Amino acid sequence: MGLNQTAILVEFNGLPGCGKTTIANELLEELRSLGYAVATHKELLHHRVKVKKLDLFKSLLDARNRKFFNASLLLCFSTRPFKLGRIQYARNAYVYYYTVHICRKERKEYDFIICDQGLLQVILSIIHMDKINKPKTVQKMLEDAFAGLGTVILVNCKVKIDTAKERIRLRKLKCGRLDYITEDEKLVSALTRQECCLETIRNMASNLVEGNVLELDMHHVVDKNLQTILKRLQV
Repeated sequence: MGLNQTAILVEFNGLPGCGKTTIANELLEELRSLGYAVATHKELLHHRVKVKKLDLFKSLLDARNRKFFNASLLLCFSTRPFKLGRIQYARNAYVYYYTVHICRKERKEYDFIICDQGLLQVILSIIHMDKINKPKTVQKMLEDAFAGLGTVILVNCKVKIDTAKERIRLRKLKCGRLDYITEDEKLVSALTRQECCLETIRNMASNLVEGNVLELDMHHVVDKNLQTILKRLQV
């Protein structure tokens, strides 16, 4: 069942432990059961597009791509205190940007592309628990990334700090930097700083997606939030 248009990009963002991946996976399965052609960003990256290092280097010959990459590095180096590890997250931001854009250009058979860790999330990963020292750089990254992407729906997954903390503690697999914070007080502090930073990024992004923003209360059962998304997607 094709929509005969460029794929709609559905991006999830939220604090660690809020349930982004869970709701994204539910949406993926539901859309596929309804007959839509759907891919996740991770599937595109690892199985469909198969991004190679040489491809990434070649892509930087394009001025628009280079602008986004430079902005990623500027954000990396301008965030204080400087940490060498940020460079890897800046690279991840560009890989995400490149993968989504190339899929929109070359693989038009999809109705939806779902990202449980979207652009807002990769920008947050660069800043991590620190302050946004150059908000104009973040704004530029968002503008460059969303340009030419067509319809983008941002799904803001909202959860209380204490709930996020408890869910992180219940994780069996350590999949993020905050998972390794063992003291509750420090974890709450880290989550609070991330929440403040994420809200700033969300506010910047909301002006670029023409009001295509969904606010989900992640304390609700998964099915209720799933129906909210499906209603917005009009499927």
